Amino acid sequence: MDWIYSFQKAINYIEDNLLENMNIDEIAQRVYSSKFHFQRIFSIITGVGVNEYIRNRRLTLAGQELFALKTKVIDVALKYGYESPESFTKAFTRFHGVTPSLAQKSNEYLKIFSPFKINLTIQGGFNMSRTVNTNSKEVQCEFFKWVDYSEKYEAEIESWENDEEDSIKEIHEYYMEISDGGGIDSYGHDYTWNKTYFGKVVLEETEVIAAVLIMGGDSSKTTYIKEFLVNPKHQNKGYGTKIISELINNVHDIIGFDSNVFTADTFSNNTSMIRVLEKTGFVLAGIHKGGDFTYWICPASERENYRKDSVEEFEKAGYSGDFIAIETIEQIERILAKETQL
Repeated sequence: MDWIYSFQKAINYIEDNLLENMNIDEIAQRVYSSKFHFQRIFSIITGVGVNEYIRNRRLTLAGQELFALKTKVIDVALKYGYESPESFTKAFTRFHGVTPSLAQKSNEYLKIFSPFKINLTIQGGFNMSRTVNTNSKEVQCEFFKWVDYSEKYEAEIESWENDEEDSIKEIHEYYMEISDGGGIDSYGHDYTWNKTYFGKVVLEETEVIAAVLIMGGDSSKTTYIKEFLVNPKHQNKGYGTKIISELINNVHDIIGFDSNVFTADTFSNNTSMIRVLEKTGFVLAGIHKGGDFTYWICPASERENYRKDSVEEFEKAGYSGDFIAIETIEQIERILAKETQL
């Protein structure tokens, strides 16, 4: 059992030095092993690489510190070995599924990757993360596979939907027609720049978790989330937040174009989607006259540009005054209350 003692000793050393600059050579020397042999055995025993283990543990502690102590993001980034807030934010969001600024407000979706304790079995890691048990199997939210929208999933997805609204299939076909024609929609919005419009189905093994419709193009740095649905069986479990975060962090791999700006629109009563947008860095930009539809933008720094462009597009299409700039959910509620009284 000497190997168990040696590798636990290595893990203990890592835990004691998470705030220090560590290299694998140094850790391997602590257990009298070569770098190559140590990395290989560590990966076989634990299922993760040494660097991945260190990164996961640092990001776990960083998330806990941001929420508990409300420490500045830049200070946490430097403390846990990142050279800039930008590189830290990217790694943090990929790991936790939420941005550091949102982690300061709530720890609801923070992952906990626990320290390994090697006995005859391995404990810790993601066994403490938010998971869903489906048919006695563990489903990890971060392992989503994006596949093309197809008729294979239409019936199931349509069963999730409200019969009073256009189905995701109808919306998909409408924008596909605009995309193929490179034309203008009914509000006069110009989509001639658009290079791709398609649906994606998010699967976990063979089960459909969600469906999302996305529009993007190489002549625009904006990606539009036109429709997003989560399987009712899996709502309020963090899937929506992780899927939208996945899109933001890996947009090039998903739609084939780089993007700096993301927009989304949703019905004002779609509280689940609104919560997802807020948790993934979107800010409220405006509402349609009457209050039934809201418009969102990410990052917040692009909100004024988005408002200006939206007002111009609505005016150009003959719908002057239909876009109203607002910033809070409370404003939506007041507009809806006013319309109800009328």
